[in-house]
Amino acid sequence: MAARQVAAKHDRPVDETEEEADTMPDEPSESKTTYWRNWLAFFLLGTINNMPYVIINSSAATLAKSFDKTNDIPLIPWANVCLAFAAKCLNAFVFVPFNVSYGCRIFCNGLLMLAGLIGIAYAPNFWVVIAFVVVSGSTAGFGENVVLGYLHLYNPNFISAWSSGTGMAGILGSALYIGLACAVRTPSSESDTRIEKLRHMNQFVLCFTVASDLVLFDLDYQ
Repeated sequence: MAARQVAAKHDRPVDETEEEADTMPDEPSESKTTYWRNWLAFFLLGTINNMPYVIINSSAATLAKSFDKTNDIPLIPWANVCLAFAAKCLNAFVFVPFNVSYGCRIFCNGLLMLAGLIGIAYAPNFWVVIAFVVVSGSTAGFGENVVLGYLHLYNPNFISAWSSGTGMAGILGSALYIGLACAVRTPSSESDTRIEKLRHMNQFVLCFTVASDLVLFDLDYQ
């Protein structure tokens, strides 16, 4: 179509080879290997970013019961999302205008996410748990905002990879918690109380999540 318009403008006949070239699709800018490597990378990023969020929500009842705070269970899901919007605004209105690199933002966000999980696992009381849940939950919102901004540098199809990864986080995170909660061995000495056993299970599950995220993060950047 463009070839015909150009030919008409310059009052010359349409070259068939020119018209054929004009209608041909663009050559792919990346090989299949590179495409699927990048697709897998964004899939893993989506899984890594959302899995701690799912793990924390799945363990809300156990976390509250381990500090004898059964009536405060709803505070955990609330703390997991309460500052997510503020974290996204921080990225959009502070880090982006100052051109902070994507790599720096993702790396620092990952460290905060891991710190939040470890803090939850070894918190001395329930309110410290809530504080670290706020930290970990905020990193999920911040990470989402950063990675979706980063995606504009890549093939638009990779958005489906990210969204598929976030969906997998829901399945994998809840299944991981259920499986480990059933399989983990808690201290069995007579002096151990039920609450101490619950805390031990939380420590094991959350630290296992940290290890899983580190492995996935390493694979993502191979």
